[in-house]
Amino acid sequence: MRRRQIAPFFLIVADRGRRLFTVEGPMTNDTEWNEAVRRAQKAGRNVTCCSVGSDRSRVAKDYATASGFQLAPCGSIVDAPLP
Repeated sequence: MRRRQIAPFFLIVADRGRRLFTVEGPMTNDTEWNEAVRRAQKAGRNVTCCSVGSDRSRVAKDYATASGFQLAPCGSIVDAPLP
């Protein structure tokens, strides 16, 4: 059986309490990031994530405009999963 190719995408990780977000990726699997967000949530943080398109700068600009959040350095909201 042939495995389906997944196009690389970016992930937005948002810290709603601090009004910050990061754009992580590109990636083809966000499982480790989702687990890192769940750990942060269990620790009481208001952190969320969502998969987004394939153009990092466009995604960052659109999310900043829509949310009013400030862009933070990659891996600064939750511990970045190891590659």
